[in-house]
Amino acid sequence: MVTDLYSLPAVQIIGDPLDETLEKVVETIQFSIFCFTLPFYIFVIYHLLDAQLRGVEDLSTPFFKLCVTTAIVDIWTLLNNYLGAMFPKWGWGTRIYLFLDGYYAHTYLYFAWTSGICQAMCISVLATNRLSAIIFPNRHHHIWSTQRLRIAYAIQFLPGMMAGMATLFDKTQLYRNSKNGVIPKFRNEALVTYFFLIAGAFLTVVFAIQIAALCLFVSYATSILVISLDKFYLLYNAISDLYAGINPYLLWIFSDSLRKYILIRIGFRKKKKGPSSSVLTVVVH
Repeated sequence: MVTDLYSLPAVQIIGDPLDETLEKVVETIQFSIFCFTLPFYIFVIYHLLDAQLRGVEDLSTPFFKLCVTTAIVDIWTLLNNYLGAMFPKWGWGTRIYLFLDGYYAHTYLYFAWTSGICQAMCISVLATNRLSAIIFPNRHHHIWSTQRLRIAYAIQFLPGMMAGMATLFDKTQLYRNSKNGVIPKFRNEALVTYFFLIAGAFLTVVFAIQIAALCLFVSYATSILVISLDKFYLLYNAISDLYAGINPYLLWIFSDSLRKYILIRIGFRKKKKGPSSSVLTVVVH
């Protein structure tokens, strides 16, 4: 347990006022988006779960059930980014983080590496579900039966959780930054390189944000990108936030069934009466 912030080693500070201003602007925008996205994501998923519990057929397909488990990973990622990285970096709740010391550092770093891989697996499973609906429209329901759906859930979570366990074999250290905040870091730089390469291997699925993350990991691991620890986590958290926060907006925009159901539930739209005039649009599944 650490009791004095100034007893911590300081991270190397590269003094550039322009960089500091840009960093502050990026973090302010990023935090503003987070403050809107987190409650909106919870709002959307709450109504999706409500629809599934009420037996709304259009919103109870395997695809939407996989969207719920993907949301768990996304929300978990957003919370971990801020509770584990951004808040302590800004000097918020410093005494709590100092008290938790290594427990905090290991927990944050484990979930940071785990969630990135879980996100990649979630998107891959969702893409596979949509692809099978197109290629095997008649067998799609059989392929994604309840029993097989459990396998899909396992694929979404287990690879990332197992890969993240590698982080438990390295010791951690808290560092003090220029804002008198704390930053967790692994002590063994050689092992960190392997962590980056392991994460990069899982993030080779062809998605634009994943490719950006892959380039960032590989560049940092091979010393192509020479930046301070603060700058690296700024880039990583920005990419991670974008990746974790985009799904509720995609669901709202592209799912007529979910959007109309939510509007009806909150009273912004009336349910049409009559046997042939259902308000829920059938999603291809």
